[in-house]
Amino acid sequence: MVQSRKMTSGTVKVSRKLPPPEQDGRTIAPQTKKRRTLEDFNTFCSLILAYEARQEDVRQRNRSPNSLESVSSSTDSAYSETASSPASSSGDERLLDDVDEEYSSDDESWNKITCYCQKPFAGRPMIECSECLTWIHLSCAKIRKSNVPDVFICQKCRDAKTHDATFESSADRAKDESD
Repeated sequence: MVQSRKMTSGTVKVSRKLPPPEQDGRTIAPQTKKRRTLEDFNTFCSLILAYEARQEDVRQRNRSPNSLESVSSSTDSAYSETASSPASSSGDERLLDDVDEEYSSDDESWNKITCYCQKPFAGRPMIECSECLTWIHLSCAKIRKSNVPDVFICQKCRDAKTHDATFESSADRAKDESD
């Protein structure tokens, strides 16, 4: 324990510096909060995509219960591995490598077209519309990876809401004029 004394305008301040905590004879460093990085965001997006692919497999199984095929994909293993692996910088890199393997160019989801631009997923980050559940490339939605909203509503759904509101208000005016 280190003690130091400081004289400040006639008063004595004693500060004590405690030694770092130990466990099993080893010094334990205090944990600091890790800043979120681009790799963290990409890992998050990859987890979401893996989860969605897994959910799609479950939905397909439910649609065809008589199918004797075992629908097992690398998505299931990637999802379970990411759910059980600890978050570390080397672990994040490993997760990204797993996701790259998961979405190989011959994979069905790699070439699946959901975005309005009519281009496939092809490994690019995407966001799902909260209204119509359509997946859209971040670049098509004009969203930066560093500024992804919690709730996203695509332009088509926003336009539809605006059109519906305009139509309703004009119908209300026409009704009022006829009365």
